[in-house]
Amino acid sequence: MQNTRRGVKERAAVLAACLLGGAVLAQSVGAQGVGMSSNWFDIKETRSQCLQRATAAVKAAGFTANFEVVGGSGIFADNEEYSVNFRCVTEKKMALVFVAGPDSDLADEYVGEISLGYAGK
Repeated sequence: MQNTRRGVKERAAVLAACLLGGAVLAQSVGAQGVGMSSNWFDIKETRSQCLQRATAAVKAAGFTANFEVVGGSGIFADNEEYSVNFRCVTEKKMALVFVAGPDSDLADEYVGEISLGYAGK
C-alpha cells in the first residue's frame, strides 16, 4: 500500500510541476485573456519513441512554428495563435499535453487532436 501512495504522490508532484509550466506557457501567449487545456495519459514507450510520436502528433495538428525539443523530454511549438507543450515523463510512464491560446474551446480541440494523434487514432 505504501508504494501505491508514494506513486500517487510522485505523479501528483509531476502534474503540479507541469501545471506550473502550463501557467507559464499561458502567460507567454499574451495578456488579452487566455484559454488553456491539458490532458495526461499513461504510456509504455521509451522517451525516444514518445518524442517521435509526440512530434508527429504536434506537427499534424499544425503546430510547426518555433518547434523545439527541450531537455530531451519535451516539445514546444506554436501555430498562429496557440502554443503547445508536450511532455514525455517516461520515468513515471505518463505523457502530458498543454495548449494555450485565446479561446479555451479551441485549446480543448487541439489537445484532443494531439492526444488522438499520439495514440494513433
